[in-house]
Amino acid sequence: MGSNSILKAETKQQQQLLAEYCRTGNIPEGLLAKPDRLHHYRRLVYNVIYDTLASAYPITKAYLGKEKWKLLVDDFFKNFPNQNAQIWRMPYGLFEYLNDYPNPHSETYPFLAELVYFEWLEIELYAESDLALRKESSTLESVNLNPHHRIVQLNYPFHALSVEEAVKAPKATFIVLFRNLENYKIEFSEVSILVAQVLEALPKNDFDFIHSMKKTAAQYNITELPIIEKQANALLLKFKQLGLFL
Repeated sequence: MGSNSILKAETKQQQQLLAEYCRTGNIPEGLLAKPDRLHHYRRLVYNVIYDTLASAYPITKAYLGKEKWKLLVDDFFKNFPNQNAQIWRMPYGLFEYLNDYPNPHSETYPFLAELVYFEWLEIELYAESDLALRKESSTLESVNLNPHHRIVQLNYPFHALSVEEAVKAPKATFIVLFRNLENYKIEFSEVSILVAQVLEALPKNDFDFIHSMKKTAAQYNITELPIIEKQANALLLKFKQLGLFL
């Protein structure tokens, strides 16, 4: 039993050393492998990382262009200690790298982390495990909210404009992204800050839409019930048609 533990520790150490080599290209001391074959491992791992990131972030890649995109991937591959065991989750590390680690790319393109995150949410919503659904139809007093959704604030309107246009016209915008449960496409809808807050408040208000609307509207000194009820009915119909309310 003791020898097995030692073997496992040694194996883990060798795996870590091999991973270090694959990231940096420098052979670390203690790595027990034939130097003339190591470059094949690094090439194979790099190609998987490159292809996965390119598939995950086509808009970012197209905006940066081939050379700048490769520089970004190279730096990420070398400097970010990715721990995700599932390959589909690995691309999220690029957002973490741009958002949390010192790097020249975020200095040059301060909007880059947000663009990557916006693209990542589509992957996350599409790939996440199915959640339990209620069968009841949404009403003003009881919304059946699509559980596969995210509410995000953007500083650039990437959802509406090309990257080139969006970065020239920064604007605080709230977006609701959600999985269409009929065709599994990821849809999004721009909403006001008030509506975003109403949607966020639904769980703590027992999914009572009209009650959430009244409470949130009061924070903006909107108290006329006919106006609130008219808006709530319009939103209920809109979100049911979109698939955010089931």
